[in-house]
Amino acid sequence: MIEKKDKIINFENKLKSNNIGDLLPVIFSQFSKDMKPLIVTFFEQLDDSLFDHAEKADNNNQQSLYFESMRMIRKSRKTIFLEFFKGIKNTFKLYKKGEYEYFNSDEKYDSQTKSLKLSLVDEKELDESLAKTNLINKSEMAFHENIFALLKRFSVLASGTKLKSNHNPIGPYVIVNSFAHSIKKFELDVNINLIVYKLFERNVMSQLNNIYNNINDFLARQGIIPEIQYNINSNASGNSATSTSGFNSQTTKANGLGSEQPVLQNETNNSYNPGISTNQNISDENYQLISNLFKQNETTEITQNTAAVPIANIDLNSMLNALSILQTDLLNKAKLKDSESKSPTEIKQELLEQLHSLDEKSKEKVVHKKDEDTIDLVGMLFQFIVDDRDLPAEIQVILARLQIPYLKIALEDKNLFADKTHPARVLLDKLSLASVGWTKETDVRNKFSNKLTEITHHIFDSESYTKEFFDKIINDFDKFNAKQKKKSEVLQKRTQEKTLGQDKIQQAKEYTAKLLISKMTNKHMPILVRDILLGEWSNVLVLTFLRHNKDSAEFTKKVSFVDKAIQLCNPNESITTEDVSNLSNLYESGLKLVAFNAKELIDKQHQLVECINEIHKLESESSVEIIPLEDVLKLSEIRNEKHDIVDYIEEIIEPTQEDEGIQAVEDDYSQIIKDLKVGTWLEFSKEDSDTVMIRAKLSWISPITGKYLFVNSRGLKITDKTINSLAKGLREKNIRILQQVALFDRALSAIATKMQNKED
Repeated sequence: MIEKKDKIINFENKLKSNNIGDLLPVIFSQFSKDMKPLIVTFFEQLDDSLFDHAEKADNNNQQSLYFESMRMIRKSRKTIFLEFFKGIKNTFKLYKKGEYEYFNSDEKYDSQTKSLKLSLVDEKELDESLAKTNLINKSEMAFHENIFALLKRFSVLASGTKLKSNHNPIGPYVIVNSFAHSIKKFELDVNINLIVYKLFERNVMSQLNNIYNNINDFLARQGIIPEIQYNINSNASGNSATSTSGFNSQTTKANGLGSEQPVLQNETNNSYNPGISTNQNISDENYQLISNLFKQNETTEITQNTAAVPIANIDLNSMLNALSILQTDLLNKAKLKDSESKSPTEIKQELLEQLHSLDEKSKEKVVHKKDEDTIDLVGMLFQFIVDDRDLPAEIQVILARLQIPYLKIALEDKNLFADKTHPARVLLDKLSLASVGWTKETDVRNKFSNKLTEITHHIFDSESYTKEFFDKIINDFDKFNAKQKKKSEVLQKRTQEKTLGQDKIQQAKEYTAKLLISKMTNKHMPILVRDILLGEWSNVLVLTFLRHNKDSAEFTKKVSFVDKAIQLCNPNESITTEDVSNLSNLYESGLKLVAFNAKELIDKQHQLVECINEIHKLESESSVEIIPLEDVLKLSEIRNEKHDIVDYIEEIIEPTQEDEGIQAVEDDYSQIIKDLKVGTWLEFSKEDSDTVMIRAKLSWISPITGKYLFVNSRGLKITDKTINSLAKGLREKNIRILQQVALFDRALSAIATKMQNKED
């Protein structure tokens, strides 16, 4: 008793030897020094965020609102900065006087219920009040150990007055209200206000732990309760865990007092609802198989270690807290663009290290076998994602960031793997399926990749994972994806129509060429008539074929001109002036279709009539040269003005170049191509490169040529291929069909197979 009494006297003497009034300016100075960089970062992030919101605004009014708010905040940044620290300084003055009601307003903060007693206020004030209350509560929960220690020490400095949490001159209540007063006079729009508070939470409030640590260390060195033991009565277990707010809540060196055990308020349920699944009857067979394999391994380990001493398990609450810290750390790094991809194994190792840093005693404990199996399974799921060739590499990186949130969900709700309708599972499946055809080149202004990044950040930044939370994200993504698909479908339709038109033109040209060749072969005619038939009249036949069809009366009429022209070129035929006139009229009606002007029509008609008249005036060949069709090519090389017609004929009657040298083989590969469904994505190796790949979707199969049309994610044509060419590509591994099965199904199937192979 005497020894204890001496210690108390020595402590009181030491305390009296310090000038309490001199400590407060030092505390304020240290606090301000640590806070200023956070406030600067906050303003920078706010500026970027408002600019991003302006770019994504649905209308001009919204965009103007964001830009105007951004301009006003930029202009008033210095004023807000000074007002904020002025508010903090004023609390120190009031604290020194023993006046602990720092803010006079209609809002009365109840430190017991940690809520605001509000008089009647409008909706804008209510939203702001709720945002402030929520921010204060989360901060006090996240940093409860440091805040508890500070409150004890500030109580000592206040001559032993028992202070409440809102009396702490640098507590969350004071910081949030000082900030609120510094921006209040600007009367920001309610939506802008909420953005401001959210960014203040991320960039300032979430970073308070080190600041509080520094102040606690300083006061401890000054002899203000040098040692504080902080103990929490907790019945936390794997079945009654609540996750932390997501703030970095590492332990402090001197952050509790004696044997006192403060009761932490858990008024906000941040845990994932185990009843989130909509239909627990839809059980995944692969997951059942994996669970059985895990159980077999567990049984084997127990059998092999029957003499082992039982070791205590790390409770689920501790793991969730550690995951929240890792989650916050990664989120902050992502904001600073300082994040790097971590493998599932690295994340598991970091989780264990974080557990040990939070609780030294955890080194003597082990993770519960079921929890470890869950951690391993989530790790294998995300390892599958980063190895999945069906997902573009950039998308793999984005989706891989979800490992920690999904690990938290899986630890609290085993239905994530068992239930195929689990909303968190449905979301990941939707994101992966929508990403299959994505390429950086086709993602205009990075809309799709930015959307996925936005979703992953939203999940990362959330504290509560409920069915409603995921349903909202799914609905939002479905709307976004439907809008993108609609644009793609419009372009696809145009591409199909254009390709069909080209196929019809090719079909008409081929039919016309074969028709003319069959009628003109071994027939003698003047060069003029030959050139007319292979030139302008070939175009007339093609156009008539396209507008009508080969069996129409119009097409038959145009074909009759070919027969009559060849007939009238025969000098042995008996013809009349009326026959020549009818031929001329047919010629005129055809040329009008292919847009000859009046003078050209008259000139061409005159040439044809003169040519026919010349033939039948003479009894034998004279100035009108008659040659067989087989000499056309030779003569046309001399007559350069008709060279294009010969090229046209050669091109039409030549076989398709793509299939040249490719033998039609009836095997599994050709059958796979025949069974391809419209909408299937394929990956093509770029010419002369094994690393550059092009992704394209089967959009349409031509009913005319049988060719397969492939488009990119925007709906623009990439290529068209024949069955033989595609089958050859599969055989030679230059073409690969991408899997369009739900990600979870593919992953769990692969994991189950891999585990079975290990067992065998």
